[in-house]
Amino acid sequence: PEVTARLKGNHPSAGNLRASYKTEVLRARAFLVAHDVVPFPPDDVCDVVDTPPFQRSTITAAYDEPPPFDKEARGLFFVTPVDLALSPDKQEEMLRENDHGDQVDTAVHETYPGHHLQISFERLYPSVVRKATATSLFEEGWALYAEELMSELGYYTDEERMMQLEWTLVRAARVLIDVGLHTRGMTFDEAVAILTDEVHLERPLALSEVKRYTEEPTQPLSYLVGREMILRLRERYKQQEGDRFTLKRFHADVLSRGGIVPGLLAEEMFGR
Repeated sequence: PEVTARLKGNHPSAGNLRASYKTEVLRARAFLVAHDVVPFPPDDVCDVVDTPPFQRSTITAAYDEPPPFDKEARGLFFVTPVDLALSPDKQEEMLRENDHGDQVDTAVHETYPGHHLQISFERLYPSVVRKATATSLFEEGWALYAEELMSELGYYTDEERMMQLEWTLVRAARVLIDVGLHTRGMTFDEAVAILTDEVHLERPLALSEVKRYTEEPTQPLSYLVGREMILRLRERYKQQEGDRFTLKRFHADVLSRGGIVPGLLAEEMFGR
């Protein structure tokens, strides 16, 4: 907790927040191009923009995909600006959840090689159903897998890796909170306390997180569960391919099939 608290002090100013995120989006994409481990969709564009006002109470940063039948594959990466009407202490709380390490990890999760990259391929699938619908178990599982993939490739500094692991811990807490809120009688305040006391989130973010969890049962637990299923798929694919295996071959295969659940992906990829 002490290290996390110190690292959260390394953040941009309120006026430079969106520009700082844009820098990290471009850096992640350039790294992946250099390492050639994922394909890229045609006409790839991802803009970094302010979160719409009506979504700011539940979003710090998030990805908004293009309409599935739109010809332009322009994704939007939302960044919630700091409310300058707040007191200096409250503004600092918001900025501490946009520290450098968090920005790096969030950009990876939401854009490259996370949501933007995956969903850009999803919308190219010929089936209308797969083009227009997807499951959080794959989409969020893929985005969390993307975070760990970048660690495997040596992308993070120690500070960035620390905050990436911090957010993996948050995803583990989401499993407990998701089940607790919706089936075990956990209260809103108890869920907030887990996020603030056990996984070190600032209170404003913990509040917005739990608000979101109350709206979307089973979505919060999909991150970690989905990631583990994708990692198992990769291991099976590696065993099947032998010497032909490369990360790019696996990623191209998985991304070409839409956003179906990993269990159905396994049936398509391995016949069972």
